[in-house]
Amino acid sequence: TTTDEPVVTTTEPLITTTMEPDTTPVPYDLAKFQPALNAARLQYPESSPTAVGAGHFAGYSSDGFQLVDGQYIQFQISSSEGARSELRHDTEFASSDAIERIIQARMKIPQPDGSLVTQFTFLQVHTKDFLGNPSGPLLRVLWFNSRNGNADWLWANIRKSLNPKSNEYFPLQARPNDFFDIEVRVVNSTLSILIDGSYPNPVYNAYNLSYWDPIQTNYFKAGAYLNSGSTGPVVTLFDELTFTV
Repeated sequence: TTTDEPVVTTTEPLITTTMEPDTTPVPYDLAKFQPALNAARLQYPESSPTAVGAGHFAGYSSDGFQLVDGQYIQFQISSSEGARSELRHDTEFASSDAIERIIQARMKIPQPDGSLVTQFTFLQVHTKDFLGNPSGPLLRVLWFNSRNGNADWLWANIRKSLNPKSNEYFPLQARPNDFFDIEVRVVNSTLSILIDGSYPNPVYNAYNLSYWDPIQTNYFKAGAYLNSGSTGPVVTLFDELTFTV
């Protein structure tokens, strides 16, 4: 004879988990950066694919692009595998335009380790392929660990011809230890570079760009780009960044 045992049913309490939203501040949270981020794309760690499109920075932060101390955008490259963290402004222009095109920044460059970094670029006037002329930077503003007897200096590299490419370096000044203001202005076939309101090299007081007049696809870039031979890490901090284009 089989005796049926009563079936005992127990109900486990339902446990729910609520994910807390990530409230870590990001660069777009600061109103002072929003105009720039609404008009530029982030290229990180390579130029393509784009990491973040213009106007889509809300909530975005990464190792290469983040807010530090609640007020600075930090661009960081940790190794040569990630060769860049740069904002590429979307609007393109001709250097011959009568309208002033300006990139202005208040920024700081912590001194890189010279045994790992020989040079890196932090501001550019760049161009795309146009009318058969090769793409590349018209201007690079960069840091050198040492060049021509100048240690820990800022330099400018200018492309002096359309095709074939021909470039020349000009010294600007020693790297400031603190924040500094820098401005690059392009207008009426001229290019100027000012640091803290003055021209660090008279060559860049309305430098003649008439040879560049056919090019209509120039654009600004800002951040950090590791040049050949450097392995990182490098960091740039921006307290202000504006594009007038």
